[in-house]
Amino acid sequence: MRIYNRDHGILGASTRSLTVTALTVTALTIALASAAVGCGADAGNGGGATTGDTAAVDAGAGAGVDASGSADAGAPLPDAQVTTPANILLIANTSIALWADDGTKRVAFMPESKSGKELLPQDCSVEAPGGNGGGDCGNEKYDPAASAKDIKSWFVDHLLAEKFVDSKASTDTSVVVCMTAESLCGTSTDSQGNETTDAKCAAGVAKEPVCVAMTHHGEQLISGELRIGAAPTIVPATFTLNPAQISVSADLAKLLEAATRVNKAMDEKLPEGFPAVATGTLRVVLSRDAASSVLSAVLAIDTAAHVSAFDKTDARFYDVKVAAAAQALKVLFGADKSAVTASVGLGAIDVGVALDLMFGRSEADCSSGSSGSGSGSGSGGGGSGDPCGNEPAPKPLTGTLFAALAGLQMDLTFTAGEKVDSVTVAGLSFGPKTSTVSFDDGSKSHALLSLDLNGDATPARKMDLKATYDGSRIKLETTPKLDVVVGHTLAVLAPQFDGDIPAFLHAGTSSVKFDGATVPTFEFDTPAESTTEPIPAPKPGPGGTPDPGSGGSDGKGDEMAHMKVLAGLLTLKAVGLPTGMADVLVTIKAGMCIGEKPKAPAGGTTGGGDEQPQHVFSQLTEAACKL
Repeated sequence: MRIYNRDHGILGASTRSLTVTALTVTALTIALASAAVGCGADAGNGGGATTGDTAAVDAGAGAGVDASGSADAGAPLPDAQVTTPANILLIANTSIALWADDGTKRVAFMPESKSGKELLPQDCSVEAPGGNGGGDCGNEKYDPAASAKDIKSWFVDHLLAEKFVDSKASTDTSVVVCMTAESLCGTSTDSQGNETTDAKCAAGVAKEPVCVAMTHHGEQLISGELRIGAAPTIVPATFTLNPAQISVSADLAKLLEAATRVNKAMDEKLPEGFPAVATGTLRVVLSRDAASSVLSAVLAIDTAAHVSAFDKTDARFYDVKVAAAAQALKVLFGADKSAVTASVGLGAIDVGVALDLMFGRSEADCSSGSSGSGSGSGSGGGGSGDPCGNEPAPKPLTGTLFAALAGLQMDLTFTAGEKVDSVTVAGLSFGPKTSTVSFDDGSKSHALLSLDLNGDATPARKMDLKATYDGSRIKLETTPKLDVVVGHTLAVLAPQFDGDIPAFLHAGTSSVKFDGATVPTFEFDTPAESTTEPIPAPKPGPGGTPDPGSGGSDGKGDEMAHMKVLAGLLTLKAVGLPTGMADVLVTIKAGMCIGEKPKAPAGGTTGGGDEQPQHVFSQLTEAACKL
């Protein structure tokens, strides 16, 4: 059995150099952003201003967020003000503490909602308080205070403390703090209990220091920059910080340059798959509007982002391009403490990736019919190159996949209620034209997939969606309709996948259409609480006609989420399929459920049908529901 998902380079790298690189060049950028997403603070809560400073801060100083929530360049910063290093550190720690405390409280309702507890993946690997010894997700609760403490402690332990101050580089208006080898590289303890720091890592930190310079601008406002390395110093990220706002800007090209410098100083190679090209500038702005109590987080792609590695003929190639977007992502926490809204405003997204990097085989299933002794890489096993020890190593997959998404836009609101949770999505769109996936075999490009959403709707290529969840059932309402059309011509890939690509995907078009009502609506039970079980379709009688007296199977063991159409008409359609496969049309009217057709008896068919594997839609049918 083939398992496709090669663990190549950047997808699975876990070397220490990558860990150190990620920490050194993005520590401030990522930590500040994650500390304060959707967070805010009253200046007097949790800490005070230092002598001579006032709690009030002009939120318009530096980068900001306008009334629509879009990140803007903001007004110029005030002149630098004379102060002490201790004062700047206090301002920075106080601001971070306020954002961490208030922010973690504001997001607390999300993991504790019905949806968060019952629909999202849970980490049961660690026993929760009051658990049963094996990890108890049911008793596990999100602890805002603990999360806030972790954020605050990280900054104090790694950067924002007097022991990290570089007095020679500091001035009367600014302070420079540098991470130590112990805080960057970590320590190990030997059998005698002695702690040591990796010598190569420590030497690299000494050669290419990782520092943050912060300048005081009066009141509780500071600006800063992340500095990597000795002369010439690289500045991959800059920021402004106060209790009302955090703004962080990052230059991807300089981040890549810094990563390369740091790894070279540590005498380590960059992990396989690390980007060879990285360009573009990103900005995260986190703000609090004191008047409306709205907390916002905005991600802006100021200049188009491009990340790439290897030539496209290489089996490890990948290339990602994302267009500039003034508001790629916006998250708002308003006065309602049980709701959050978000907007996505991405432009064109183009991705290229080697077929082998996406689907290359990394291991095989040796659980049955194999003389091997476990799984591993393609070069393992009994010396033949196969993990199971019974066949040669697989040939690398060749060619390159290219995906083009015209955009992604939507406005989303999540509300956690006492009885139901709801998600409302307005203006969902994948851009103004068809999204595509193609395959380049080295000499020619082949179309593989195409995707259209509500292509003939008004407004075109958009839809609204509302989902409610009461703990057992999910109800979905679509406006004006749901009309997804997917073209699939994957035959060109079949020779490399040894028949693992279903034949019905080799050619044709499949569509899911849900209309026929002002607000087409359906519901389905979550697997754990299934109560709406479709009555199995009647078995075929003589000549293939349905026998109304037959009951079929009882439907037990059906893993398909049981779905009932409440309003509208659901149409599943497949046309233009490969030779030997008939077109498929399945309709489900209001008040009816989706059911599965009875499986054919061993060695037989369901009334004269072709034994060749058919389209997945051909296995479905309209069925009465029992509630």
